[in-house]
Amino acid sequence: MNNWYHRVFLSTVLVGALAGCVTTTNRVPVNADAAHDKRIELGMKYLEAGKRDNARWQFSKAMEMKKNSPRAYHGIALVHQANGEMDHAEDAFKKAIRHAESKELPPISVSYGRYLMEIDEAKKACDFFEKAAEDFDYQARAEALYFAGQCAQKTGNTARVKPAYEHALNLNPQFVPPMIELAEIYFREGEYAKSKRILTRFEKVAKPTSASLWLGIRIERIFGNKDKEASYALALRNLHPYSKEYLEYRQSLEQK
Repeated sequence: MNNWYHRVFLSTVLVGALAGCVTTTNRVPVNADAAHDKRIELGMKYLEAGKRDNARWQFSKAMEMKKNSPRAYHGIALVHQANGEMDHAEDAFKKAIRHAESKELPPISVSYGRYLMEIDEAKKACDFFEKAAEDFDYQARAEALYFAGQCAQKTGNTARVKPAYEHALNLNPQFVPPMIELAEIYFREGEYAKSKRILTRFEKVAKPTSASLWLGIRIERIFGNKDKEASYALALRNLHPYSKEYLEYRQSLEQK
């Protein structure tokens, strides 16, 4: 089955499946909002799978069901962003924000902030991340705080970076993205025990990265644990031999 036929086949199956969401056997309309929400859900799944054409089709159908749907505009904006069509993405994001109710704004704000970061408008992006993080009903506040920390770092607001990461991990102790960056901050500040604790937490929930292994090497050097340092070094050499962290490790050996 070639890719084109596979896409057409999936679309046909989805149309058939969703048709039942709009009417019942006696043609009595059912909840149009539920059908709209299903389109958005399917569109997001297609987008995650890299099937952008299918995703945009679902979002467009959702828009037909609910005029000026902010969630549909949000999805369309993400498709355009993925396609590198930044002007169209900008237009769709602004429409999503303009038509969104307060409860719909946080995820759109986070996506728009990430878009702004991508086009080097970090100063504008920070406000959107912070606003999303301030919404106590937003279930992904940890993510918004992480991006607020990233944005603060990029704009030189160093005083905001560590509190944002700490707050994110306080809200969600299993949230991986800020772990190594926060552990690195603690290490630079000489808080070696704190750095080690965060690294250990990271190692329980995620696979090793070049950054985590290089940090592990430096921490174990501080504590004089040569066996553990050698174990981290071996893993860094085997898993990430062309990383900048491995190069830094090699340079550190030459300086001894």
